[in-house]
Amino acid sequence: MSIEKIIQESINKNPTAMKAALEEELKNRIRLALEASDEDEEDDDEEDEMDEMVDAKKPVTKDDVIKLMVKRGSNPKDAAKMVDKEFDSVTKIYKNATASKILDVIQATYGVDGVER
Repeated sequence: MSIEKIIQESINKNPTAMKAALEEELKNRIRLALEASDEDEEDDDEEDEMDEMVDAKKPVTKDDVIKLMVKRGSNPKDAAKMVDKEFDSVTKIYKNATASKILDVIQATYGVDGVER
């Protein structure tokens, strides 16, 4: 059944048959859309699993945080000093934190400009 049948029944002035053809066409389109959606969800699930495997990353090191601080404009000596002092305590509290999160916590402790509070 297709659009042509719907049009033909409309031309023949047969509203009951036109309604049936229209309902059949709509059901078919909905079924196809749901099948496509299910396939997309399966693909998304596979991508999520791959992302999780990639996210099982190496632990963040002091050097990672220092490099990030320097990249964001900190003085390398000040960055090393701040990280050496706070890294262990921050990583104990935030065990699975990213380098960015660790940096944020260290800077909150010291202040963004490196002045200890």
